[in-house]
Amino acid sequence: MAIDSFYQRFGEAVARHRNVKAMTQADLARKLGMSRASLANIERGEQRVYLHQAIQMAGELDLEDMSELIPHNKRLEAPPLADVSHSGDRVNRTQERVIKQLVSSITSSTRKQ
Repeated sequence: MAIDSFYQRFGEAVARHRNVKAMTQADLARKLGMSRASLANIERGEQRVYLHQAIQMAGELDLEDMSELIPHNKRLEAPPLADVSHSGDRVNRTQERVIKQLVSSITSSTRKQ
């Protein structure tokens, strides 16, 4: 599964669970502290989310855990780490090292599956 497909399926899951709860995009966005437009972009797979946002979404949607939003596929085709863009936030060297270790760990574990 390509990264873009992953975020599209994640967004579809958010929208599906939001609709089951009879919540509007504006309702959920307000609870998450984001704009309705941002949530709409997430639901279309056009905006990536931080881990803490995904956890918060699962909580606001009253899900047992975040895994109900995560598309499961044994082969996630991640782009090379150098190609991963970010929102412009600055990270220090320690944070960058931790992020690289996490991505490496995730990438290697998905290859083993």
